[in-house]
Amino acid sequence: MDQKSHKYSYDETEIVESDNLIFNAPNNSDNFRLINPDGTFNIDRRGKSGANMYEAVLTMSWTKIIVSFLVIYFLFNCVFGLVFMAIGPENVRGVQEGTWVEMYTQMIYFSIQTFTTVGFGHLSPQGNAANLISAFVAFVGLISFAILTGLSFAKFSKPKAHILFSNKMLIAPNVNNNNIRSLQFRIVNATSNQIIDLHARVTLAWLQEVDGQMRRKFKRLDLEFESIHLFPLNWTIVHNIDRDSPLYGKSLQKLIDNQLEVLVLIKGFDDTYTQVIHSKRSYSCSDLVDGARFKTMYRNKESMTILELSKIDDIEEHVFEG
Repeated sequence: MDQKSHKYSYDETEIVESDNLIFNAPNNSDNFRLINPDGTFNIDRRGKSGANMYEAVLTMSWTKIIVSFLVIYFLFNCVFGLVFMAIGPENVRGVQEGTWVEMYTQMIYFSIQTFTTVGFGHLSPQGNAANLISAFVAFVGLISFAILTGLSFAKFSKPKAHILFSNKMLIAPNVNNNNIRSLQFRIVNATSNQIIDLHARVTLAWLQEVDGQMRRKFKRLDLEFESIHLFPLNWTIVHNIDRDSPLYGKSLQKLIDNQLEVLVLIKGFDDTYTQVIHSKRSYSCSDLVDGARFKTMYRNKESMTILELSKIDDIEEHVFEG
């Protein structure tokens, strides 16, 4: 393998060059990642937040949504139960005498019946105060369930890109360009949804000391193909490490010291939802594998092509000549 030095000046923000090429990386620290492997941002926002309830619910899991609304539902009725206790349980027809806790429990049940507009009939308000409070409780209940229904539908109908990324990023030969070294990873659609007009954008990010402070720098990587019209099989995304690449002739240790991160954004049009979808993830030096290439994920069987999603990470060793 030819490791002769090639001095290439890109601009003043370029990572310091070296004679060594990239090779298998140890598990370096991922503390400074911008994007986690699962696509979530590795950002802790502190201070005043501009998010509203609608945005918060759309980003929450279904488990958190259900638990949150159950807690709110219970607290509302506990508060309304105290209000009915304050005006006097005698203003609710059908209340059975008992201890304070027993009567408060009945007021909670009455509030729930009113809140959900069930109204079993055993308990009913009497007097202006009880009827006014009951009307307000019913109004709050109707509004609450309308909001819950709207948020649930928005969450349920929100399109999601089920795009799988390979866990490793390879230094592999580009068979379409004289087997030169290239940075490669691949993606595949995990569902039967038809995704068309797919675009990929890959950005190199690293930390660099500027005026005594560590600052994050970015450089967009040129891809062999930045878009494809159809996405029926897998797509191997390739960046050629040629003399025009900011990765050309860079040492692994320098990349690790600068907390190298490859940011990936995939965007396409989902024909099922008729909406634009996107997916993202990042790769660090610990995800790099040198001297390997991806195995084929699909095979032909009679008149059908079989795509094996479980083989997205299947690789084989490759020795570069020279």
